Amino acid sequence: MVSRRSYETDYETLLAEYFPVKLIGAFVSVDFIVGCPFGCRFCISRRHPSREGLFDARVVIDSRVDPRKMASWLASMPSCRAGVQVRFGHDTDAGLQSAKVRELLPLLPERQSCVYLTRKPLTAAEAAFFAAPRDNLLLKFTATPRSDRLGVTTDPLDLVASAAGLPPGMTYWVVGPLAEGSRRDAERILEALPPGSHLFLKELNREGIPAVAAVPPLPAADLAALEAIALRRGLVLTEWFCRRSLARVGRGFFDVDKITGQPEGAKRDRELALCDHCPSRPLCHGEVDPEAFREELLAGLDFLELTPRGEPLRTGPRSWTVTVAEPASRGEETYLNHALSRPVSITLSTRERGRSQGGSFCHLDPQVLRRWYRSGFLPVNDLNNVAGYILRDVRRLLRQRGSAATVDLHPAAPAG
Repeated sequence: MVSRRSYETDYETLLAEYFPVKLIGAFVSVDFIVGCPFGCRFCISRRHPSREGLFDARVVIDSRVDPRKMASWLASMPSCRAGVQVRFGHDTDAGLQSAKVRELLPLLPERQSCVYLTRKPLTAAEAAFFAAPRDNLLLKFTATPRSDRLGVTTDPLDLVASAAGLPPGMTYWVVGPLAEGSRRDAERILEALPPGSHLFLKELNREGIPAVAAVPPLPAADLAALEAIALRRGLVLTEWFCRRSLARVGRGFFDVDKITGQPEGAKRDRELALCDHCPSRPLCHGEVDPEAFREELLAGLDFLELTPRGEPLRTGPRSWTVTVAEPASRGEETYLNHALSRPVSITLSTRERGRSQGGSFCHLDPQVLRRWYRSGFLPVNDLNNVAGYILRDVRRLLRQRGSAATVDLHPAAPAG
């Protein structure tokens, strides 16, 4: 239980977690709402410090941010101007905030790569809006097989049916998470998807999610059987969706070494075959001039007010690591990934805790935010103000529901 006094004491440490715009690993996260009514036990957002109780309460709070204001924030960010991808629905489902997202999309530049993440079947209004081809938009659908172990009862074919008729080049499917017992329903999804669909068979991620820690994963033999069904039906198995997002607006995949560096085998061969036919292949696989890159990297660090300690160290064909003197973040790494003149991967040696959490923004060092405020790298003041109102709404709503005694809005932060 968190008393009002202790909650107020911890108030500022929660603000960054509730920013409606976050610059994190690989993308800019945009959310118009906080909370979620679904209550999925396996949701990776539960790993953020205060989300477990919030999601269990199944509340949904509108941040009251106007789409035009959101567009102005994004336009002001050097990261968006450099081409960092914008994703809707990172913290909570994009389908729950669809009206505002649909209002925002036409306000963004045509070369701004955007991804819309949802597991909710499209409404008629959504399907009509997304039926118009947009080179800068990818619809990333998550179809989760029904599972007693995961508490999933919704038929995933409702989502598949709602997406019928959408431009095929605008869609990417995640089938999962896959736990023991998921195979039969996953087969139904694979049989229902249109041939040529790009998809990822996603295994269950149990790290840092106590509710699913004891759930057995899908056996390897079942996963292999699903892969065989997908290939037989002419579906495209790929873990990366850069070819249907970044490449369609003329940008390369900054982390291409993750594709080329896979162990030799069928999976790597399939991915590289997709690269062969991708319009961004010259960007992603072309030669890199190390000395020219070094100068551009040092200029980028200077822009971010980061001081290198020693020379950048090459760790792969298109990957470098650099040690910096100041606390740094994944957001700065993401900016550098895209701001340099070619797709390369940069790893900074100092960052906020939580890198293993797949994009944590909640442990951002205060020094980083102060630096971003000074440089205009992120509209920190505006986002602080909005986060403050959101937190007040969260506290008021939970107390109205009698949840204040059981929902811990600021448990101990995870280590690492």
